[in-house]
Amino acid sequence: MRWMRRSLYIVLALLVLLVIGVFVAADSSTVNQWAIRYFANKVPGLSIQGSSGSLLKGLEFQTIKYSTQQQDIEIKHAKIALSPRCLLHSQLCVTRLTAAGIDVVIPSNQSATSKDESSGTSVWTPFWPIHLKNIDLRHTHLMVDGHDIQWQKLSLNASWVKHHIQINTLNVQGWRYQGNAGLTSSSTHSKNMPTALVPSKLKDSLTDYLHQLQLPYLIDIKHLQLKNGQLNLAQSIAIDNASLHGSWDSQQLNITQLAIDSSLGSIQGKLKQQFIPPYQSEFNFKAYRHNVGHVAMQGAGPASALKMNVIYQGKANATLTGHLNWRSRSLPYALQLQIDSSDEVLTPIKKVQAKLDVHGSLTGYQGQLHSRLTSIQSLTIESSFKGNYRQIPQFSLTAKSGSGLLQANGQLRWSPQLMVRSKVNIHQLDLSAWAGQSLPLINGLVNTSFINQQWTIDSDKLSGTWLSNPWSIALHIKGENSHVNQLKVNAKLANNELLVKGAVDQNVALSGTLNFNNLSAFPGVDAGQLHGKFAVSGLRLSPWISWHIKGHNWKMSQYDMKLGTFRSSARLRLAKDLPGRMSLAIRNANYQKYQNISAVLDYRHSANEHQLLTVLLKNPKQSLALDVSGQGTFNQWQGKLNKLTVRSLVGSFNLQKPTPIALSEQQLHLSPLCLKQRLSGSICLTQPAVFGTDQLALHGKIQQFQLAPLASVWLNNLIWDGRLNGQFSVTRNRLKPLATSVELSSKNGQLIQTVSSGESVKYRYQNLFLNADISAGKAKLALKEKSQQLGDSQASVQIGLAKNQHYPLQGEVILSNLKLAPYTSLMGSLSRLNGLVNGRLQIAGELNNPDLSGNFSITDGQVAGPNLPLAVDNLSSQIKLAHQQAYMTGSFLSQGHKATWHGSVRWPNGELSGQLALKGNHLSVHYPPANLVVSPDIKLAVDRDNLQVQGTLNINKGTIKVNKLPQQATSLSSDVTIVDAQQKRVAARALNMDVTVDLGNALYLDAFGLTTQLVGKLNVQQTSGKAIQTTGQIDLQDGKFTAYGQHLEIQSGTLTFSGPTNSPMIDVKAIRDPQRTNDDVTVGVIASGTPKQLTVNLFSDPSMAQNEQLSYLLRGHGITNDSDSSALTSLLLSTGLNQTGQLVTKLGNRVGIKQLSLSTSGSGDATQVQVSGYLLPGVQLKYGHGMFEASNEITLRYQLIPKFYLEVVSGLENAIDLYYEFSTN
Repeated sequence: MRWMRRSLYIVLALLVLLVIGVFVAADSSTVNQWAIRYFANKVPGLSIQGSSGSLLKGLEFQTIKYSTQQQDIEIKHAKIALSPRCLLHSQLCVTRLTAAGIDVVIPSNQSATSKDESSGTSVWTPFWPIHLKNIDLRHTHLMVDGHDIQWQKLSLNASWVKHHIQINTLNVQGWRYQGNAGLTSSSTHSKNMPTALVPSKLKDSLTDYLHQLQLPYLIDIKHLQLKNGQLNLAQSIAIDNASLHGSWDSQQLNITQLAIDSSLGSIQGKLKQQFIPPYQSEFNFKAYRHNVGHVAMQGAGPASALKMNVIYQGKANATLTGHLNWRSRSLPYALQLQIDSSDEVLTPIKKVQAKLDVHGSLTGYQGQLHSRLTSIQSLTIESSFKGNYRQIPQFSLTAKSGSGLLQANGQLRWSPQLMVRSKVNIHQLDLSAWAGQSLPLINGLVNTSFINQQWTIDSDKLSGTWLSNPWSIALHIKGENSHVNQLKVNAKLANNELLVKGAVDQNVALSGTLNFNNLSAFPGVDAGQLHGKFAVSGLRLSPWISWHIKGHNWKMSQYDMKLGTFRSSARLRLAKDLPGRMSLAIRNANYQKYQNISAVLDYRHSANEHQLLTVLLKNPKQSLALDVSGQGTFNQWQGKLNKLTVRSLVGSFNLQKPTPIALSEQQLHLSPLCLKQRLSGSICLTQPAVFGTDQLALHGKIQQFQLAPLASVWLNNLIWDGRLNGQFSVTRNRLKPLATSVELSSKNGQLIQTVSSGESVKYRYQNLFLNADISAGKAKLALKEKSQQLGDSQASVQIGLAKNQHYPLQGEVILSNLKLAPYTSLMGSLSRLNGLVNGRLQIAGELNNPDLSGNFSITDGQVAGPNLPLAVDNLSSQIKLAHQQAYMTGSFLSQGHKATWHGSVRWPNGELSGQLALKGNHLSVHYPPANLVVSPDIKLAVDRDNLQVQGTLNINKGTIKVNKLPQQATSLSSDVTIVDAQQKRVAARALNMDVTVDLGNALYLDAFGLTTQLVGKLNVQQTSGKAIQTTGQIDLQDGKFTAYGQHLEIQSGTLTFSGPTNSPMIDVKAIRDPQRTNDDVTVGVIASGTPKQLTVNLFSDPSMAQNEQLSYLLRGHGITNDSDSSALTSLLLSTGLNQTGQLVTKLGNRVGIKQLSLSTSGSGDATQVQVSGYLLPGVQLKYGHGMFEASNEITLRYQLIPKFYLEVVSGLENAIDLYYEFSTN
């Protein structure tokens, strides 16, 4: 530390020399000049040039030099001024002292002094107090003992009274310290480590060196600050800010506050160190480094018993405690290190526990290590050692993991020469749990030695299992320094073998063979073989490498890849220009969806010839052919791209002409080129392109690019007949981030779509334009479309990409006379779609939370289709968006009757809610099997969890004609299981409904023989998670229905709802036509109950037996004596026909007769049991058998055209009839 104290002396002496020298001059320029010359002549080596002014008013010096054999000092452009008032009080007050440049050089051989530089000399003190109030020293350079100190600016406010120096403020900016290069010992490069570097005792105790830090003055530092500095030691450290408060004298150094912020981290702390016995020390420091952690260090005590405690918290938790006697030359010590961490220090290690005890001195020490690492399984490591300053004559280490064991024993010596011997015995060691992947199970013995730069590694057989396959390695390696004199490795895995032998010194001579008969022994490979040989020879820095390898039948299911055959051969020199040759051929390869791939690569380079690379990659649908030639090295290469042919799903391209290409400073430079499409299109680079890690530049244009191949890949069922033109650029360098610009346009094109009917629909446009730009932390996109057929539209959006932003949005969408008619074919269920859409939408907010505002309108709308319940004309709608809300109003006409709606929708934070009200008057609705005229007044409301439907539905008139039950009307038996019915359901909003349906007085039902008028009112309700509940009553008026083969008139009928919709209470009373019943008897049926428990009873007036009632009901007269059997048959019909109908239908399907059914027809004595079915589409066959009369009848009906039939009847009478069916309300 003598250089530091001497540097301080130099600065103080320099200031005193300058002040005293000018103080001898009086306050006149003539006297000043004489005094300066006199003073310069009396001080050897002092030279003062360019002086002017006076001391009290300000004295300036162009140059002051002081040069001796011990030092060289030069001060440039110095200015000094004193205070006359202070002189009257016997004080020297420097009110201003500045210098534009100071250079001080003291050679290292001159700075070496005795143990105590001040011995034998008196300590100089100023005879008057000195006060420095405005010191500004610029561009200073001190070179002392090889220590290089520089700063750009130094500001000082201080005072010096006798032995007391007080620094009030000291600010240094733009400083740099360069350590003494002479301290680096060259002995580290010697073969043997000198004994002097590791003595058993120090020449002097460490406390003896404290005398070098003693100062003959008391320096009191109130505030010291260093900014923007650089400390160059073993590495360069940037010091952003450093501050210090404390004092320093001959007794002690006391730093009360220290704070440093640097590129490595931050340090805060304090220190007190005595320079006299007992050399008491006390320190407390805290440090932090990003991605490393926190360190707290404390210590206290005399030099003979200094106690220390260091705590580290970060990726692990560690504590170091101990004591040190640094007053003794042998440095006795005792240290204990503990590590206990639950963090993932090394993945996948979950917990680390370790304890290291070391105690002793330079003459002898011993230590023990106990550690435990926990992962899927635990690993324990124990070690013990003893040694001295020359060697560790014996050490041992044991590691256990599960059933695995590793034992190592050996010795280590570093003086007088380095020697290491070890013996490692491994048994059933499995480290898979620690690596996070499958590793081999290891057994075996390894011997190593290192003596005087000669080393060996021997193992006759390391063995074990890996992925259930046996493996083994035999190795023998001998070497000296970095040379391998002998190497032999034989590795086996299952029936795969690798053999390597040779030597490596200044030259390389290695050779090997590989015979991999079953690649499935390796992870990720399912099958395959690989055989070959290789060699490395020649100079070590640029050897020749050669190989001949072939493989076949590779299969890697993990990557969905197969390889038929693989062949490769090479002889290459690993030099900058890579001379030699290499070939690679792959056949019958499959990769994911790409089948039957083949690849050929060939590289050649010989003396006086260009390097030539050809590549051919193809499959049945795609191919790539590349031909490159050139000359140079990896760092500096020039050549030509001679050929580039691409055949892809988006078209075929060919390089128009050979193009220069170069590789320089890890950058690929490509001259302008053009890739021509098969007909007339092209993609060209218009400027030289650059590809590199630090720079990217790509500028090009697209001309007449055919869009048809592109559309065939990206657009299903669409043909794009058009040409694309545009330009693009991509740039990036060290100073600017990635910037991309694309401008594309297409004119007078069309999209052709083939719809399900086979018709081709064309969508023509006059202009399409796209502009995309990414730069300056923003992404911009603009789209424009102009079409006389479709209308005009345009959109633009800008997204902020800064990391500290949430992707702000700004944009606009404009629709102008967008026509809906051309899109009719896209809506397969529509026969007509018309209308115009106009509007403007403003986009703001953030990407995850956009704010939309604007207006849209639909006018002159028309919607119709066979599957729509009603036709819509004169549709108009207005939509207004603002602040994440949309307000809607609209109306339409249906067959001259009007409907209106209005509502709003909100989506704050992506949560949808809103309401809609629909009101209409006499709207014609066709929804098979119903044709209705309705007047709805419905309100819908939706939020995140619920959907609410409220209002009324008035049925003004209508008919419901049911010819067959819908599929959902047939319930399955409870013992039926539906396969794959358990599908994942999407969470839906809960439905809450309260709708009143008024049937009016003009609703008629025709279903399965029932014709009636429906009158009544129902209220349909549903609450969240519950079944629909219906209340109300439907009356059956003027009704008739067919039962027991007879037409019955409904006298009274009601359906009363009070619960589930499918379970009304039925109460129906119907009678046979009295005009067709003898004896003035009234007979009929009464049905009551629910659909699942319906009871049907006969009644008559007057009362009579049930069989008599049945006879009157079926035939219109009572039972005669000779018709008993007929009465029983009638009873069978009444109870059995409906039950057997389904069985008959199934039987008909088995024999090929469609819709085979069993029913009754006729009335009275003409009642028949009838079997009917369809032999062919439109051809129906009926067979009827009389139940009360002996008659049989066969009927064949043929449908000529819809609703027009030809019917042939054969029975008691034969007939041919033509029928036309129609219905009326």
